[in-house]
Amino acid sequence: MNPFLFHWQLSLTHPLQISEQILPQGSVYPGMDMHSAVHLGILLKGNFFSGGRELEIFLTTPWHLHGNGSSPQGAELLVFTFLPEAVMNSVIGEDKEIVHRLLYTPFDCIYSQFNAPEMKMARQELADSYQMLKSRYSAAVSERKLWLRLVDFLCDTARFIHYDEENEIGKKFQKIFPVFELLASRQQVPLLPEQAAKCCCLSESYFHHLFKESMGISFSNYELCFRLSGASMDLAAGARIKEIASNWGFCDTSHFSNAFKRYFGVYPSHYRC
Repeated sequence: MNPFLFHWQLSLTHPLQISEQILPQGSVYPGMDMHSAVHLGILLKGNFFSGGRELEIFLTTPWHLHGNGSSPQGAELLVFTFLPEAVMNSVIGEDKEIVHRLLYTPFDCIYSQFNAPEMKMARQELADSYQMLKSRYSAAVSERKLWLRLVDFLCDTARFIHYDEENEIGKKFQKIFPVFELLASRQQVPLLPEQAAKCCCLSESYFHHLFKESMGISFSNYELCFRLSGASMDLAAGARIKEIASNWGFCDTSHFSNAFKRYFGVYPSHYRC
């Protein structure tokens, strides 16, 4: 894997970053990416394919592997990258539960509804708001206003989405979901397969089977990717390599550097340059 080296530096006081991405004709997103932030992407022009489907909008879940997109004709994308916990802090009342479910449900389970005609007007209004606010206000003011528009969009979308409880992808994912919460808590670093299976109340062999079916990657590889992705964020924030290696469960800096190089294609010292 060789994911993009995006440094958003998001925080609860700065939970949103918006980017306009131009994809040339025939472009392909290389590799896979994973991180705690969520992507909401809106196609403005052209075409965009991912997972064998043509998409006009997409939503990634926290720490979910994503990427491998392509655009045969070229495309313009508007991408909102944000912290899900900041969204939950901004949502009140009965919307909290449904917005949480929206943000933590694999996109494969709901992509058809997300791309339904009924959603077209809502996503167009969000994209239009971005263009209007960007032209009228300073960057800081427009971002604050866009944050409120984004939260409203997510609340409206969460009310629109209906979940098929018989959906096999969703059912399998729900069984392994506790492991993502345990990984994010960093109570056990590294997280061993037997510990992961136990937190899901599954046998280790069945856990491995479900995880591979749901995520398309073995748990051991995913867990390593998770730690390396987290380490990359600490690197971007300026932490020392020795400290990062220890905090993310690597034996020493050499072990960490070699694993990082295999995943990102560069050594940690070059990554932060």
